[in-house]
Amino acid sequence: MADQRLESIISDYAVLDKGKFDTVKKHLLAEDLKGFIDCGIFTKKVAMKIWEEHQGILYLRNPVQEGPYKLSLSAIIMGTCGSGKTALMNNMVGSNYDSAPSMISQTRNIQCERIAYVNGSRLRLYDTPGTTALDEVSKHATLLKASLTFRPYNVIFINVKYNNRGKELIHEMMMQTNMVKAYSKNVVYLVSHFDQAKDPEGYITGISEEMNKRDMLQQVVFYSNEYWNQLRLSTTLYQIVSNYPETRIFISEAEFHQNFRIGHIDERFKQRFQITFDDMKTLPELYIQAAYQIAPADRAKILPEMALDLKYRLQETVDNLFKQQ
Repeated sequence: MADQRLESIISDYAVLDKGKFDTVKKHLLAEDLKGFIDCGIFTKKVAMKIWEEHQGILYLRNPVQEGPYKLSLSAIIMGTCGSGKTALMNNMVGSNYDSAPSMISQTRNIQCERIAYVNGSRLRLYDTPGTTALDEVSKHATLLKASLTFRPYNVIFINVKYNNRGKELIHEMMMQTNMVKAYSKNVVYLVSHFDQAKDPEGYITGISEEMNKRDMLQQVVFYSNEYWNQLRLSTTLYQIVSNYPETRIFISEAEFHQNFRIGHIDERFKQRFQITFDDMKTLPELYIQAAYQIAPADRAKILPEMALDLKYRLQETVDNLFKQQ
């Protein structure tokens, strides 16, 4: 799968000569950027673009070093529907990966086990149902709990979709973590769709600063399911997981009912309501500032129009809140 993707990238740049094709492939597989540029098949600008496509989009909040060697590591991935967690799992399945059936009958509707072989060790990854499924909500919640408590894990990966509004992304992280808040030290966040970020470094800095304000010290991996490198992605996740001790998760009935069903839905609404409320406080302030800039002679005509426009925008904001219910 990784070779096919690499060959597809090279083919996109119309390298028809087999000798040149093999040369490009050799340098990319060897992670030899200097040799790739120096071979002269492409201009430096084009070579760098190909290199970025091959390397994929992958950023970390904090540097990571590989922990002590362990024969087998395990991690579970949870996240909202459409966040990209299953695509992430699929991108990590290739010639060096095995796909195994579900663990037991209780969880066969939840996930499959994927085994990534990295540095002589096995990294077992377990997928779960989306935490925001609209159909069979109670069933999904029950299966998610069964999956989380089935076996010990080194890491709980919480996958969230990139949002250009950093505070909303952090609210989503916090909401998802609420289900396993007693094990927040074992949580690592994965932010998908990061190819949409216009200023990746600036965004990561802002997210890290906001997380620090909330004493959220967890590692964050920013990645893309469009531009990814299988080896780099699997090695990075392995290195992260290797630094965490294996931990058994326990979820009481009280915690389950509070955080997985009604409490979970209520928490999402409260988060959206707070964001909406903040927006509604900001809008009038912006209109007042704009009103001061209007010439006195024009205020009688323009201010009523602005007031009506503000009314419509506030109503639209409220309507959008309840459309997400």
